[in-house]
Amino acid sequence: MTPSKALSDDVRSGRRLYGNDFTGEQLAAWVAAEFEGYYQLAASDYAANLGEGHEYAALNRADGAALRDRDYPVAVVLGCADGSDILALDVALGRVIAIEPARSWWRDRLGDVPAEFRMPNVDGTIDLPDASVDLVVAFGVLHHIANVEFVLRELGRVLKPGGRLALREPIASMGDFTAPRRGMTRHERGIPAALLRRFVTGAGLTISREAYCMSPGLPELAYRLGKRPYTYRWLVAADRVISRLLAFNDRYWRDRAWKKLAPRALSITAAKR
Repeated sequence: MTPSKALSDDVRSGRRLYGNDFTGEQLAAWVAAEFEGYYQLAASDYAANLGEGHEYAALNRADGAALRDRDYPVAVVLGCADGSDILALDVALGRVIAIEPARSWWRDRLGDVPAEFRMPNVDGTIDLPDASVDLVVAFGVLHHIANVEFVLRELGRVLKPGGRLALREPIASMGDFTAPRRGMTRHERGIPAALLRRFVTGAGLTISREAYCMSPGLPELAYRLGKRPYTYRWLVAADRVISRLLAFNDRYWRDRAWKKLAPRALSITAAKR
């Protein structure tokens, strides 16, 4: 992969996130392209991985372990899809506000939990009062968004003091995102780990837990054997160990084979100060 000349050294090095400063027409064009690409993926084999046996069920349950010491009367889920992500956390929920662009997944309940689905706003604002939410979940959705830092500030704003955020995002570039890539939307790109941490703390949150995941090799081997690696607890545990050992090699733009020997994603749990 040759780094695109359209990207600055700051972007390729992971010091700056491409799209994070977009506003106005630039932001609207990004959102329109991502909505269209998202719908195309949702209508194809991505949808088949949701529901019972959800592709990330065991990984989500592991990420939910730090959340099970309390109840959450109001939870916001960003990019909720059909609700499998939050149900797999196995936490006590009162009701869910789901911010989800695919109307085919909208419903009034997620399992036994009342749900209200809403369309996301183009500018990333969230139509909720300050300090009105007990839990925010965002798994694999922020990297589809241009103005990630602003959206995280909005998520921090709506959280109550002591409320929690659970997120998981890819931390590598995911290839040259200035060119078409098979099986990906037009603009999705990973968020450098250092920037992701900075955006979370800048939103008024304190990080209480981190876990690298999605190590190279193990998932590919599992898929070749006909297994979905993140549906097995023991594979998730093994993946966490391998990812932790390889975290020293984390780089954003992985244009050499040796640079790819690093975890591809990071899970974070944080609380509102």
